[in-house]
Amino acid sequence: MNAAGNTLARVLLIEDDAMLLQAMEDYLNHVGFQITACHYTGPSALDIAGLPALMDAPPEIIISDYRLPGTPSGLDLIGQIRDVFGAEIPAIMFTGDVTREAAANVAAVASVKLLIKPVRMSVLVEEIEAVVAG
Repeated sequence: MNAAGNTLARVLLIEDDAMLLQAMEDYLNHVGFQITACHYTGPSALDIAGLPALMDAPPEIIISDYRLPGTPSGLDLIGQIRDVFGAEIPAIMFTGDVTREAAANVAAVASVKLLIKPVRMSVLVEEIEAVVAG
């Protein structure tokens, strides 16, 4: 809950770095977001079809790393998650990949905001709030 006692947005968080995932989850929980975190170690790490049963309600935003082990990419996962929930859930994609190709790939997908690592947690919170607010 935030300072006013309200729960903020439901966030699906996908990251392959366990320490970064834990830090992000802890911070975002502390701020008041409802987090479902996935330590993505490969395609078997996330049962996309089972997400609706795992979460009380669809996520209001997906936050994912761009480069994940194996395939699919974070962008591919966002598409699959959107398909499962039948909604164009907004997303934040973060990456250390500063190539034009990565930026173009993210720009080609609707409702996805690109953030370049490292991202300050306070900036991430602001971006989440802005994306969820529409």
